[in-house]
Amino acid sequence: MSALPRVSDALLLPWLGVLSLVGCLAVLQSLLFPSGPTVEELPLATLNQALGRAAVEASPLPPRPARRSQELAQARQLGWRLQGGAELWVLNASVRRYENLQAAYLARANAGLVVQQRRLDQPLAGSAAGIIGGHPSVQTCLVPQSYGLPVAAVTRTDLLRASDPRRHLAHLFHWQTMADSLVGLLGPRRFSCVLVTLRSGSSQPLPEGLWAQVLPPLQAALQAPRTALE
Repeated sequence: MSALPRVSDALLLPWLGVLSLVGCLAVLQSLLFPSGPTVEELPLATLNQALGRAAVEASPLPPRPARRSQELAQARQLGWRLQGGAELWVLNASVRRYENLQAAYLARANAGLVVQQRRLDQPLAGSAAGIIGGHPSVQTCLVPQSYGLPVAAVTRTDLLRASDPRRHLAHLFHWQTMADSLVGLLGPRRFSCVLVTLRSGSSQPLPEGLWAQVLPPLQAALQAPRTALE
């Protein structure tokens, strides 16, 4: 049986060079031009149970469709009509760049979620009170944690600190963030939170204590690992 012909180094080296170049270009592309963010659906059944434990009358509203762009991904927007006509909306959203991790940006594609005349830390810390379409409203964004309840916040600084403390410090030194991402120390650049919005059904203020009644059960529901919506 004759031996297989041996490929000469002169022919092999150019191909190895081409493969190395392609690999380097692929890594560089993923670093400089990462794919758009992804987001998972929220567990509707779990949220329904949470509102039941809150002892509020909650009737499901038709969900609003998911949206996705190069910079922002939004899961289906889930809603409930509460007593007195107030509406509660919950939206899981993810952004590609840390500077966009703030409640105002996450709500920008949904006119019914954009809070005007915002007052921070009202009525609770980590929340913002204001007006949506002439209706008094309250909003926060919940960042799930490895341990404990999700952190409630609305500003970029607070949300980034809760989402990724290491990157919160590293983004001050952009070159370090790029280098760490390249070698996999910081992982992919994805930032997400669950936007929670409570809007009055009229121009009258929300019932006193309603926000404090519905928010803690939602935080508890989001503490467990989320699964895809069935």
